[in-house]
Amino acid sequence: MKRTNRKDIKRNLDEDFEREAQELRNKLLQYKYDNFNKIELSEEYVEDLEPRLNQIINPLLSVIKERDDKDVVILNSFNFQEDLKKDRYLSIE
Repeated sequence: MKRTNRKDIKRNLDEDFEREAQELRNKLLQYKYDNFNKIELSEEYVEDLEPRLNQIINPLLSVIKERDDKDVVILNSFNFQEDLKKDRYLSIE
């Protein structure tokens, strides 16, 4: 987080925030009910990606229709995997 001098940002969340958050939760829940059995889980397996990351991105790939968008998720997953490898290498354990 960075310090800011903006005056339009509230310091404390008010009732409007809580109301808007509840409206968003309700919309997301309605989407879930409307689409509960409509989406088939993809069995797409990405070569050279760790099994756990494959498991994590699989639901995302199931709901994404465009190949270009799927490729972005896969590319970001490989980037994340590289970061994980670096963190593991530098870890004391």
